[in-house]
Amino acid sequence: MTVLNHTEAAYRFDLSSLLPELDTPKKYGTVEYHLEDVALGDYYDSGASICDGVLTLPVRPVDSALEQQIGTVTVKVISQNYHDFLLTLQVSAVNNKLPDSGEDNKPGGNSGGNTSGGGNSSSNGSNSGGNSSSDSDSDSSYEDTFLSSDYSGQAQSKSPSTISIPSAVPDKNGNVTLDHNMIQFAIKAARKTVKKNGRSANGIAVSIPVVSEKSHSAFSVTISARILDTLIRENVTHLALGLNGASTADLDADLLRWLDARSADADILIRIQPAVQITGSAKPAYTLSVFLFTGGKETPVTDFGNLSITIK
Repeated sequence: MTVLNHTEAAYRFDLSSLLPELDTPKKYGTVEYHLEDVALGDYYDSGASICDGVLTLPVRPVDSALEQQIGTVTVKVISQNYHDFLLTLQVSAVNNKLPDSGEDNKPGGNSGGNTSGGGNSSSNGSNSGGNSSSDSDSDSSYEDTFLSSDYSGQAQSKSPSTISIPSAVPDKNGNVTLDHNMIQFAIKAARKTVKKNGRSANGIAVSIPVVSEKSHSAFSVTISARILDTLIRENVTHLALGLNGASTADLDADLLRWLDARSADADILIRIQPAVQITGSAKPAYTLSVFLFTGGKETPVTDFGNLSITIK
């Protein structure tokens, strides 16, 4: 992937082009991509996201005349028929404008990346969110470029397109505060992707992996009133909180609207604590508590009516 020096832009790249080719009749099955790391130095601040296999990468304008590799983007591939493995997209910077002979040659380049990992043994892999994230309230400063191709196969799905914010790590007190700008930019990037691949009618789900430094430790996630309003305004179908890569707490649109109606502009605090593991289950167990948080005071939510948070 190639980006331009001195230029602020949001580049897009179809990650399926990096998948190692399989011998016939082998197939990956359902494939999902999770953003692991963006290491581009001064060229990147925040905002990388993945939706429907398309990486959106906001790049900062760097005052440099050097034409060289500037770093890498690492993505985890979770497939139905193979063990998880990593893909590494190499990113280089150039000075001159790239040939403007078509959509795939706009800034963002058309060069591929290197893959690492692989995995040839079959496994019935689990399916978790997509991958995506974040930045400013307005992306009007970004030149939106698209490097990618035929989505006709994906367009057949009826499920919502899932964008997943890069993993959130609780602070020393076990608290995670979600970034509104990051989520809003991710939703905007996802809308452009789903419009491109013909899945706008299916809606958008937001997935946020939370990974605590100590496995299976307690933590809390704060959803600000502003974020809740944005999720509802943008008609997000689900908000999924990944719990240390083992389980997912899913809040659907009805529950989000229910919480918004009762919060009176308070923040939503979800506290996750480890519980006794169910006998015979490979997944850890958690207890979830929900609070309205305002003015430093927590008010527990004990009755969701006919609604609930689903743990998967």
